[in-house]
Amino acid sequence: MQFTEQEQIEHDKKAEANKAANKAAAIERVQSLIEKHIGTLTLKWSQTVSQDDYGNIMFDKWVKEQDYFIANVLCKDDIINQHLGDETINAFRELGLEDIAIKYEIERYENLIQIKQIMNNAIEHSIAKNI
Repeated sequence: MQFTEQEQIEHDKKAEANKAANKAAAIERVQSLIEKHIGTLTLKWSQTVSQDDYGNIMFDKWVKEQDYFIANVLCKDDIINQHLGDETINAFRELGLEDIAIKYEIERYENLIQIKQIMNNAIEHSIAKNI
């Protein structure tokens, strides 16, 4: 379908608004699921974050636990999976649209960072509340 320049601008604005609304819904769902599992996440954090003999704080196991939670809890949620799943990226690659696939991969990576920040903030809040 061919759009006039003005129609294309309006179409792009609506697409961006929908994308922003969908992302907001996904973040809200992430926060809800993290809150639902905050007890377990806090326990896992305390079990996996440690200090080595040289005084360095070791987060390696916690990062793996976060990745596990994202893959096995968050990504099983349809709303969240739309922002983190590989289906969109793979579809663009199959169509030969590598530049668009890369753009979506970058957005996915940024979303994962944001989710880990939300998770860490929720755990900090949970720990502070229990002190």
